[in-house]
Amino acid sequence: MEIEEELREQAKDEAWGEITKVVVYDLEEEGVVMLRFSDVDGAETAVRKMDGRFFDGRQLQAEVPSSRPRYKRSANLDDDTEAARLEAYGKDLEAE
Repeated sequence: MEIEEELREQAKDEAWGEITKVVVYDLEEEGVVMLRFSDVDGAETAVRKMDGRFFDGRQLQAEVPSSRPRYKRSANLDDDTEAARLEAYGKDLEAE
């Protein structure tokens, strides 16, 4: 949840456009987050601003995929379990 909130806030602060969906693929070793924007311009602006930027000591790679990639994430969980899982995932990222 923390990652989702941070990304939504950053998008708003930097006027990238409206994020309509955030998906954290927590089972991917590299760490993958998908952002869906309400329009293409917002997505392209976010890619330009985020690609190569550093977050928590890691360099980000941002792109608009040419096909629909398949990433792994935890199965459907209830809201409380999902919130706890995302919080733990965020703490793991911060600890590295």
